[in-house]
Amino acid sequence: MITLILLLAFFTINPPEVHAYLDPGTGSYIFQILIASIIGAVAMLKPKTSIITTLIKKIFKKKTRSLTKNEK
Repeated sequence: MITLILLLAFFTINPPEVHAYLDPGTGSYIFQILIASIIGAVAMLKPKTSIITTLIKKIFKKKTRSLTKNEK
């Protein structure tokens, strides 16, 4: 187990030389995936926001008291 951890640490610290090419379309594609994920998460959580806001309003609602005849 220790040997495996040492090998993993060695290859993480000293990676081999890699010749890779990312064309400009790849960055655009990654950006599109990121934006679509964010918009999808917002669209999925949007119906639940009304439930959450009403719950928060109920918790932090100020108690109003009715005025009696002497306080008017």
